[in-house]
Amino acid sequence: MRPAPRTNRPRIAAWILLALAFVPSAWHAWNARGMPFLGNFNNDDGLYLVGAKSLAEGNSYRILSLPGEPCQTKYPPLYPMLLALVWRWNPHFPENLAALGVLAWLMAPLTVLAASRLYSELGVAPRDRLALCAFLAVHPLVSLLSTHLLAELPFAGLVFAAIALAERAARRPDGYGLAALAGAVAGLAYLTKSAGIVLLVSSPA
Repeated sequence: MRPAPRTNRPRIAAWILLALAFVPSAWHAWNARGMPFLGNFNNDDGLYLVGAKSLAEGNSYRILSLPGEPCQTKYPPLYPMLLALVWRWNPHFPENLAALGVLAWLMAPLTVLAASRLYSELGVAPRDRLALCAFLAVHPLVSLLSTHLLAELPFAGLVFAAIALAERAARRPDGYGLAALAGAVAGLAYLTKSAGIVLLVSSPA
C-alpha cells in the first residue's frame, strides 16, 4: 500500500497562524501611525529621525537640531539610512510619519523570520519553533518597539541572522564563506547598534 502523499497544508497552516500572531502589533501600529509618542525614549527616536533627514538631504550624518549641526557620533548610521530612504520618498514632515511607521512595523516580522531561521539552525522542532516565533510576534515589547523609530528590532534581527549563519558554518568543513558572511551580517548589526561589536569576533570565530 502506497503511503499517503505529503501535502503542504501543515506548513501553510503554520504560516497562517504566525501571520495572525502579528495582528495585535499591526493593530497597534495602525492606531499609532501618526507617531504620537515620538521622542518618548530619551529622544533616541527623534535623533534617529534627525539623522535620517540629514542623510536624505545630502548633509552627511549630522544632528541638524543642534547649533552648528555637528556630526552624529553616538548612534551608528545604518538605521537612519533606512529611514532616510523613506524621507527622500516623502520629505514632508509630519506627513511622512505614517510611511516611517510602516517601515518601523516591518522590522517586527523580519526580526521574527530571522529568529525562526536561528531556531531552525539550533535544531528546534518545527512546532516549538512556531510557538517561539508566535510568542515573539505577540510579545508586548515587540509590539511597542514596532511603533517607534528605534533600532532595537532591526539590530535583533541582524544578530539572529549572524548567529544562524555562524551555526551553519560551524557544521560544514568548508564553511569559511558562510563564516565570512556571518561576519558581514555582524558588521551590519554593529552599524545598527554599537553593542554589535562583540559579534565581529565571535561570529567568524
